Amino acid sequence: MSSQEISFHNPDGSSNAFELFEPRAAQKAVVMVFPAMGVKASYYAELGRQLAKAGYIAALCELRGHGRSSLRPSRKVNFGYSEMLHYDYKSAFDKMKEMFPDQPIYFLGHSLGGQLGSLFAAEHPDALAGLILVASCSVYYKGWQGMGRFRVWIGTQFAAVVAQLLGYFPGKRIGFGGLEAAGVMADWSRQARTGKYLIGKERLSYEAKLGKVALPVLAITFEADKLCPEIPARNLYQKFNAQADITHFHLLPDDPRNDGFHHFNWAKKPANIIGMLEEWRKNLIN
Repeated sequence: MSSQEISFHNPDGSSNAFELFEPRAAQKAVVMVFPAMGVKASYYAELGRQLAKAGYIAALCELRGHGRSSLRPSRKVNFGYSEMLHYDYKSAFDKMKEMFPDQPIYFLGHSLGGQLGSLFAAEHPDALAGLILVASCSVYYKGWQGMGRFRVWIGTQFAAVVAQLLGYFPGKRIGFGGLEAAGVMADWSRQARTGKYLIGKERLSYEAKLGKVALPVLAITFEADKLCPEIPARNLYQKFNAQADITHFHLLPDDPRNDGFHHFNWAKKPANIIGMLEEWRKNLIN
């Protein structure tokens, strides 16, 4: 299935783009896919193709600093969650709304992409039809059990220190993430340490805003995923309003829908994930 690149410009002068897959038949809705930390949108190409085959308009969006984004983190180029949300997420959403004004828009966020999607929903509570969180969780270290708490604490705080010292985070050299901005690692590690989304230098709190999110939410996690266990995933969506309609599929190894999934490989064979999305949407519509 063919796709096209849709470019857009941000208010700060940077540019970005997403890869758009459109269905040949009737269109059900828009699904905007936002990647995990350090992952290019092209990694989700099979997901985009299969979403389009299932009738969805699929947009594979880039996180700021990666792939089609005009920026690359360095000592001179820094940004954090705030810029990602207010520029790239917002501009990509506005472009999709302009192109498909009559279609409901869902955010499908993987890992960090889902955390940021949740924060976008907190800022724009009426913009989205729903959130789909795949292997996406609060990185608060207390969500892990046993030595996992120690590993998450040390790993996240070490990453922030390295980024602060170098002015960026060399994820590929260290073996986690990609080339990341120091501000992103500061926001990420602060949330891991405190459990709260305190964003940017001003430490703007999103906690109260998250408490007003009452969207339908589909969360999907995998037992084999050590980067997003079940409890940390709950710790993210439990920040939402009690009226939010939450559906959480946690796939155990013997679940027939679990095709050997872990944190990343589900995107390469997404048929069962799309099946769960279809089931969830059908229940919402009915």
